[in-house]
Amino acid sequence: MLPDALRKDIDAVVSHGITHIGFIAVSRRGEFLVRERPKASDGVLTTWPKLRIRPGEAPSQTLERCLRERVGSVATSAYPISTAWATLYSTTLYFIGLADGEAAEHARWCSHATARRKIFLSWNPVSRRRDLAILRTAAEQDASPERRVLLMLRELHRLGYERLRATPSLGAEGWQCPVVPASWALAEHGGLFQMPELAPRVPHELVRPVYSSATGQYPFGWDDAAFDPPAVLARKFVDRAPSIAQLGRGKDAAYARWFRDLLKQTAPAGLFYATAEGTGPADGLYPTEPNQPLLPLPPPGELVTGRADYYHARR
Repeated sequence: MLPDALRKDIDAVVSHGITHIGFIAVSRRGEFLVRERPKASDGVLTTWPKLRIRPGEAPSQTLERCLRERVGSVATSAYPISTAWATLYSTTLYFIGLADGEAAEHARWCSHATARRKIFLSWNPVSRRRDLAILRTAAEQDASPERRVLLMLRELHRLGYERLRATPSLGAEGWQCPVVPASWALAEHGGLFQMPELAPRVPHELVRPVYSSATGQYPFGWDDAAFDPPAVLARKFVDRAPSIAQLGRGKDAAYARWFRDLLKQTAPAGLFYATAEGTGPADGLYPTEPNQPLLPLPPPGELVTGRADYYHARR
């Protein structure tokens, strides 16, 4: 259920003394999966899914059992919540991840307000305080690896690299998001790009600064970034893609403002793309959520090609 590399990172991040592993499932719509007990147990009516670590069991195995038995939905990510939560009976490390679909028995998808209300009805003060605190923390974390890449770009803008752009598409490898300078973005369509003639002179590590959803929590092939927040990813991008970062350094207030607005429109975990297989560019960007209107196009790029129908997968 979990990739081998992610299992190793999960096992490494769980310290000794942790007795239970829990999972906070979040949907792209911003809903939370809570577990409702058929009968009150120790004053707890609604709580988060968790399981005890069995003797000889790796924490990643416990997490997989929790996903099967307590969550039910398929999770596509798993990020540790930094605080371990202790009660008289357990010390639990929770992971948060993106999930969707059918829930396990006694589990239910709820809005933030509904989850808070249900947890508040438990009359055990210790678990109630813990579960409400976890809800507050979970609401502030980004459970989507793809979304973290977009938020990384927002952090890069804050660091002074406003001329960097996201130019996502949908393809055989899923959602792909090249991060390119404005000088590569098309004047005809600011969400598409073409590498100019000078691009081959850029060092090889930077020729394809592309995130693919196929790499999950390891953006750009970085094997040490499984749990990195957007701000850390931004610093790594500057260090590991210095030529692209340098090309993207400088002011582009119109694009930075447009990008911030787009993140708000697609919150909490929505994505967008300019083209897909069999679908060419339109007068707006396509949202990944079904039955949603087109999103506004970014400001024009700087590369004039005379080919408004250029498909940016050619890179």
